[in-house]
Amino acid sequence: MSKKNKRKGRAREPQPLEYLLRAGEGVLYGQVCWSIANRGTERPRLGEVITLEVGNDEGGHTRRAFRLTRKTIENIQLCLGMRTCGEAIGMFAEEREAESSDDPMGE
Repeated sequence: MSKKNKRKGRAREPQPLEYLLRAGEGVLYGQVCWSIANRGTERPRLGEVITLEVGNDEGGHTRRAFRLTRKTIENIQLCLGMRTCGEAIGMFAEEREAESSDDPMGE
């Protein structure tokens, strides 16, 4: 009688925080970057995983983990000079709009 190895269910690898930008969530991305920049604790580290409660269309919330990348850390540092969260939101929401307007076919 042989013993079968049981596979433990692995948690899904956290996506990079920039996924929010690609998914059209520039507002949320700006809020997160600004909040991390202004949280008053130690600086964010490359590869650090943060957990967010993300709302869905039905009014519920789900917890999702995201990994901080070099680009996110650069964006967080940009947010250090911003006085309000609205400035960060505006910058990242505009960035997403600019990316979509660069494609004349709308793809």
